[in-house]
Amino acid sequence: MKVLTIISLLCLGASLFAQTDTIQRRFCKQRIEGLSPQRIVSLGYDVYLPYTMEFSPLGAYPPGSKNVPVAERSDAQYSGGIRAALLIPVYNKAPGTFAINLQYRNTDYNLENIETPDPHGLTAALDENGLQVLGAGFTFFKPLNLKHYIQGQYITELGGDYHWANPQSLQYLRHAVAVMWGNHVHKKMQWGLGLSSTYRGGAASIFPVVQFNWTSANTPWGVEILLPAKAQVRYSFTPNHMLFAGFELEGASMRIGRLSTDGNSFEIRRSELRPRFEYMQKVWKDVWLSAAAGLRMNWSFHGDVLPDGKDFHRNLFSDKPFAMYNDLGNPIFFQVGIHYVAF
Repeated sequence: MKVLTIISLLCLGASLFAQTDTIQRRFCKQRIEGLSPQRIVSLGYDVYLPYTMEFSPLGAYPPGSKNVPVAERSDAQYSGGIRAALLIPVYNKAPGTFAINLQYRNTDYNLENIETPDPHGLTAALDENGLQVLGAGFTFFKPLNLKHYIQGQYITELGGDYHWANPQSLQYLRHAVAVMWGNHVHKKMQWGLGLSSTYRGGAASIFPVVQFNWTSANTPWGVEILLPAKAQVRYSFTPNHMLFAGFELEGASMRIGRLSTDGNSFEIRRSELRPRFEYMQKVWKDVWLSAAAGLRMNWSFHGDVLPDGKDFHRNLFSDKPFAMYNDLGNPIFFQVGIHYVAF
């Protein structure tokens, strides 16, 4: 069923761009003037300053639980890893765009002062294997006329403590999709509304999508918003030097192999709210460098047990108990990257 759904989405994306040769139409553009450059190829490194990690025993903990017992505790002296992304344009003409997205990110851990009764528990899994996410999907933009458009994204991710020598089964792929209708007000403003089924909150959840992009006509200021993913204010010193202040919400469901037993999948519902400052600068032709610093605020690191690996939606007001209730400190993080971009 999932394969049929993916094929249907691909066919829908392709059919959106079918145009007759005899009809000439005018369309709005995908991007307004002044936006930050679109990152076609990105390679970066992300690192956190030290923080503490506390994990509960396996059990049943309703959301918002207080005074949860601690079974495992450690100090993360180091955690961080590589972030890579690739945008492959497949179709890019006036009637619309269609692109394939590939991404990879990992987090390695160096844990000290470990206190745990279980040498094979979650603390050991993170310390030995870390976490990684491999994702693939597509995005499309379809202008309807000079003012209105629809755009969307589909992505499937494989997250967990697996290694390439011992890959994780594709049975545990997690799927996210978003669709939005938008209004291109003028060359310096656009807005849109839609819905998404996403793992940015850790578990699969339904969120509204809100887009608002604006560039001032007479000042170097601008705004770039695509909720729930990110929101930021932009200041352009020059077209090739930009400073941003805002936040990102980043999340994924991470399967822990050693805690997945009896056919069930134990998954950490990892989600981070990351307020940060970022600076981008052109260094050569279409190559840009970026540097960011901010606060990693732990939104969720709780665990769920999925019978037979079958996932479920956990929305903001869900009262379904977590199988493990965990707490992480909120450290400062730093990120650097190099990007091949387009405007």
